[in-house]
Amino acid sequence: MFKIIVLVSGSGTNMLQLIKNDIRIDCIIADRECKAKNIADEYNIDFILLKRDKEISKNLLKIFEEKKPDLIVLAGFLSILDGEILEKYKNKIINIHPSLLPKYGGKGMYGLKVHQAVFENGDKESGCTVHYVISNVDAGEIIAQDKVDISMAKSPEEIQKIVLEREWKLLPRVVKKLIENNECDINEKRAEQLLRKYGFDFKNIDKNEIIELINKEINDFQEGSSEYIRLLCGYLYCLGDSSDIPLIEKAKYDINFDVGCMIDGEWIDSLENNGVEDEKKHIRTREEIIKAFVSYCKTYFNL
Repeated sequence: MFKIIVLVSGSGTNMLQLIKNDIRIDCIIADRECKAKNIADEYNIDFILLKRDKEISKNLLKIFEEKKPDLIVLAGFLSILDGEILEKYKNKIINIHPSLLPKYGGKGMYGLKVHQAVFENGDKESGCTVHYVISNVDAGEIIAQDKVDISMAKSPEEIQKIVLEREWKLLPRVVKKLIENNECDINEKRAEQLLRKYGFDFKNIDKNEIIELINKEINDFQEGSSEYIRLLCGYLYCLGDSSDIPLIEKAKYDINFDVGCMIDGEWIDSLENNGVEDEKKHIRTREEIIKAFVSYCKTYFNL
């Protein structure tokens, strides 16, 4: 389960958009009394109130070490993180900032202050930025930005309202993408572990074990698992016969595979043709198909 902790200081509207976009939050941490507590209560999310002092980064680190989050989202969090927490959770802490960084960023640039500066400078365009958090305030690697025309805005407050609506869309989109990327990384490792466990000595691989794994994966399929189940079906092709076609077809047609990870239809055609080459149907010999499968696995996973 992908664990997310959100840090807040105010009303929690950005955090609420995560919830409304079906993003599960495991814990909300605030550095002051704020309205975000009401959201935590409404959605039955664990809420922790910390004292806003010089020890806040150390206290947060203790909580993180206990809860082991995969991602920490700063959604209107005004305390500045420093020290060990930034090293231990490098590339796991993100922040949303109400400007197009690197413009209007840095210490003291938050909330309406940002929009006042944008308004006073007469900018015709503004927006928001999601970035990784490092020791230098608002200077971490930019993950995504959303630009918006503010040429008709009559006040900093109007700019704030326009940009906030963009924040509500950008943050959930970025968090969902980070979750997806994490799941893909995990399943790439699963696929590699599968290949290292079984190797390519097909005479010594238990076909029933592969069938059991395929059935389990179909029942428990998650986004990002396509390469793993594709390799399982490749093993079944190498070990199987025409009686295994229904299971390979079930995996191929019952699952919404990632683009580029589709199960090869030639495996099914070959089993239907008893592994015999058929030039008219563009079916290679079974030996050629197995050789190509092994070559792909070794090349892609550097085996």
